[in-house]
Amino acid sequence: MISFKQFITELYKPNMNEILKAINSMPGHTFNSLRQIETNTAITSLARKYKFTKIGEGFYAVVYKHENYPFVVKVWRQDEGFDMWLNFVLNNQNNPYVPKVKGKPVRITGTEYKAIRLEYLIHPKMREKHIHDVIEILWKSEDPNMKKIVRYLKSTGRDDDMHSENIMQRPNGQWVITDPLAW
Repeated sequence: MISFKQFITELYKPNMNEILKAINSMPGHTFNSLRQIETNTAITSLARKYKFTKIGEGFYAVVYKHENYPFVVKVWRQDEGFDMWLNFVLNNQNNPYVPKVKGKPVRITGTEYKAIRLEYLIHPKMREKHIHDVIEILWKSEDPNMKKIVRYLKSTGRDDDMHSENIMQRPNGQWVITDPLAW
């Protein structure tokens, strides 16, 4: 089985045939650079090669899971909001409302991408309206751990990005806030 470090190291060696296929399959799609195309293609190609399954995707990030790993790999690019949140998370690992992190973020050499290992969490099986009810209850909670998060989020001066993809649960039902700040 490949290690996290090997996976990240290999991301910087994309297959040019895969890159050309990707370019040809996306007419009209614009990329910031050839490097962005290379990295997107390399990530997808490596995920397939090492049997990682994409389990989530946002505008700036993709999350992969491997059936033999107890964590997920999140790969993201230029997301100041997530970088700020991750810094808070790394400094508050004892807070039950933040995801547990394994290791530190790794910059993928020569790219604008980073990767991190996070605990595997479950998407709640609820409609968006009910998620917003949960968020409202959490925001009004008297729990000191939740109050700390609310104070931090307000202190950033950023808009929140709370929706069903950014609040998840542990198998025991504990709510976890995964990416609450807008870019």
